[in-house]
Amino acid sequence: MSGPRRRTRADQVAVGGELAVLADGPRAHRWYWVADLDAMRVNSRRYPSTHPSGVFQNYQATSERLAHPEDPELTGRVYRYQPEPRA
Repeated sequence: MSGPRRRTRADQVAVGGELAVLADGPRAHRWYWVADLDAMRVNSRRYPSTHPSGVFQNYQATSERLAHPEDPELTGRVYRYQPEPRA
């Protein structure tokens, strides 16, 4: 998550957002807002799980947290790639 200014933990809390990181799989190391990623996961079900737009359905949230590479004060919930989509 980069932009004109670095986001801080306070920014993250203030907007009510939570970050997510895709830890592995075809979209590894990409960061999203959890709400955006959840919407992409729902929309990806319109495609086969092997389609580039369908792979998001194969990511599942974990209880793990990972520090953001550009701002270690920010952490994201880790999503792991599963070969088969889970409801």
